[in-house]
Amino acid sequence: MPNQSAIKITHSFIQLSVILALLLWSHQYSYPLFHSLAEIFCVIISASIFTIIWNSRKFIDNDYFLFVGVSLLFVGIIDLFHTLAYKGMGIFTFGGANLPTQLWLAGRYLEAAALVSAPFFINKKTRPNLLFSAYLALGSLLLASIFIFKIFPASYLDGVGLTTFKIISEYLVAALLIISIILLYKKRQSFEKRVWRLLILAIILKILSEIMFTLYVNVFSSANLLGHIFKVASFYLFYLGIIETALMRPYQLLFKNLKDSETSFKESEQRYRSLVEYSPNAIFLHLHGVITYINPVGVKLFDAQTADQLIGKKILDFVDEPYKNLVSARTEKIYQGAKTVPTAEIKIITLTGKKIEVEATGSLINLQGRLAGQSVMNNITARKEIDRAKTEFVSLASHQLRTPLASISLSTELLLRGVGGPLEENQIRYLQEISKASQRMKNLIEALLNITRIELGTFAVKWEMINLIEEVDKILKEEEIQIKLKQLNFIKIYAADLPLIRFDKNILGVIIDNLMANAIRYTPARGKITLQIKKGAAKIIISLSDTGCGIPKSQQDKIFAKLFRADNAKEISTEGAGLGLYMTRSILKKIGGEIWFSSEQNKGTTFFVTIPLDNRPGQTDSE
Repeated sequence: MPNQSAIKITHSFIQLSVILALLLWSHQYSYPLFHSLAEIFCVIISASIFTIIWNSRKFIDNDYFLFVGVSLLFVGIIDLFHTLAYKGMGIFTFGGANLPTQLWLAGRYLEAAALVSAPFFINKKTRPNLLFSAYLALGSLLLASIFIFKIFPASYLDGVGLTTFKIISEYLVAALLIISIILLYKKRQSFEKRVWRLLILAIILKILSEIMFTLYVNVFSSANLLGHIFKVASFYLFYLGIIETALMRPYQLLFKNLKDSETSFKESEQRYRSLVEYSPNAIFLHLHGVITYINPVGVKLFDAQTADQLIGKKILDFVDEPYKNLVSARTEKIYQGAKTVPTAEIKIITLTGKKIEVEATGSLINLQGRLAGQSVMNNITARKEIDRAKTEFVSLASHQLRTPLASISLSTELLLRGVGGPLEENQIRYLQEISKASQRMKNLIEALLNITRIELGTFAVKWEMINLIEEVDKILKEEEIQIKLKQLNFIKIYAADLPLIRFDKNILGVIIDNLMANAIRYTPARGKITLQIKKGAAKIIISLSDTGCGIPKSQQDKIFAKLFRADNAKEISTEGAGLGLYMTRSILKKIGGEIWFSSEQNKGTTFFVTIPLDNRPGQTDSE
């Protein structure tokens, strides 16, 4: 309120006027009394500023005040020495008028340096103890240069008066103070307006004080009197700008940024609401599993007329039974502090009883001071239908390709056997290339068919008791020729305690074939491949290591994606469709197994596969 602010300013200047009037009266009575009162007043103000600022340092968001507050403590200490060194005090018996003048300059240099440096620490966090130690060291050095080493330049000579060093120093200090005003002006947005004006006015008075102290001839001159008056007024304004403001108006100074943050928060909240309201995805908030808010798209997704039909209901009431445990576990994970949970595909049940496939993700947010869950859902029913249509098309096309491919393979084999008559060498070579290409095409078709069966849910699993080592060795026999051609060092490590397991031979063949094919293809000649099989806790662990090209770190998260091949793999071999690892992981996922890897580019890769041992006889033959 302007009137109240004007009253406070008037009261402050009345107080200052009374203080200055008392000082002027003491000057008429006794100069030593005037000097002592003026200097002690400034020392008390300095100590007060430091005390308040230091004890408020954890709450101050503008380190300008911390920087100035700490410096003023040591300025005050030097000014106290200056007061005690004055002629007539009888404390120091050496130095004459030069000693207090030197101490005066030391204090002014320290003060000016602090005011020039402080603007650079606005909006930056300073280590208070380090700052205190730095000023302690600097203040101690200044005092030592005067009292111990006596290397501080002479500032006053009896019979001569002020030295050139003293006069130049006063102007230099004044110049530094002008620079501090310029810097403070550039940073004015970081201060409450009244505080900034008081600080600027205080520094201007300091400049006038310095100029006065270049003009006086003796201590009784009017220039000396005005110099001290300006100094006292300057420190009082610092008191108003820092101490009084820090105590009486904390929200405008120490926590000025709190208001800015609050405004920013409100604006951010409004932007968030707008984004949520107009988001193309269904978004709802929930506390303890109960919906507290849902956006218009969410209302439509659940076939509701209004949000009120959904608010207050439990999330699990809208989740299809097979997915309830998954959703419950994900929700609990969020409430326990997880910032986000991975995207998952689930089915929800709308108010009309319709089942919809959605892609869901969740995160933890702050809702009006409480932690709440935020869920985002995207209807993927149409996308799933398109994927099924594509999968069915690929399945149909693959089946249709099988018959002509079988004819090509059979015809090629008959021609190579000489059924059609003798062949020339180049004819044999061409037919062998056709045979190889047919075999690659056959493998690709089989892979596509397996993938479409998995994705359509028609992939058949035939459980039977098998000897894992015997079956793996049978599969490896097909790889012996390639291993010998590349002169690879192939090592097999089988644990002795491997039991008979209930598994599908065809699935085992797919897993071992795909892993071995990649290891052989991407391992250079005379490289090393190691296959290890051991028993773990309720599972069999298969690992296959190679010394091949490895997988680039930037592409490792895509290695199980359909049709993906790493860049370095494409450079080494044009063969491969990017389906093997995708198919292997998909099959393992269906039977409760896992696959992962560790890899370093140009050094090699190790794939790990786990096969569960709890495949019971009662399980069905299809998933």
